[in-house]
Amino acid sequence: RHFRLNGVEFLELEADYESDGETQWFRNVALVREEGRIVAELAQNDRREQRWEVKGVVSTVDPVEGARAFNPKLAKALERYRHSQPPTIRLAGQLDGRRNEEGGNDLAISFSDGGEATYDFLGKTLTLTDPVGELVVQGSRVHLTALKGGIFGGTLELGYDVRNVRAPNAPFEMAARIRGVPLERVTRHYGEAGEITGSVDMDFRIAGEAGRIATFDG
Repeated sequence: RHFRLNGVEFLELEADYESDGETQWFRNVALVREEGRIVAELAQNDRREQRWEVKGVVSTVDPVEGARAFNPKLAKALERYRHSQPPTIRLAGQLDGRRNEEGGNDLAISFSDGGEATYDFLGKTLTLTDPVGELVVQGSRVHLTALKGGIFGGTLELGYDVRNVRAPNAPFEMAARIRGVPLERVTRHYGEAGEITGSVDMDFRIAGEAGRIATFDG
């Protein structure tokens, strides 16, 4: 009870534990924090390779803090996705626990029930309502394969692929579908002058470097 993993505080841990010295197996895991818990069918730790294999994980804790307990590099990648309350996250795959090596993470992640979520896009913070999504992490590649949510009173479906989150300016590709979004709310949010009314239905693709609007092509 009341312990820390990589500096992240937990209230308690329950698990069936087995080890042969090189490998640790944690089955029927329950890790508890104040805001929620992480449960898992299996967490297998290769101590020599510093790699975790996880199966059947369901988390209702803060996603950044939950990731930081096992993989600080994954936590850093997840910081761009901010939720008003901890979402329900399901994941399976492999986590690379080495701190100073190129990431060997290979994870499939889905999330839902996170209330409002905020993302930075084109220099502004966008708020999505009731977002649900799927995310694939492979090494330094973070691929948001599907994201759906409400935005400006309309709806948004989005795919976002950053092939190397550690690269300067993080080149990305994005495809989006927008339906029923009021133009006046969009232009007001981005500081455009003038009265523009009506709604927009749009499909578009953009590629470029994050944080450098001049590089965007689409």
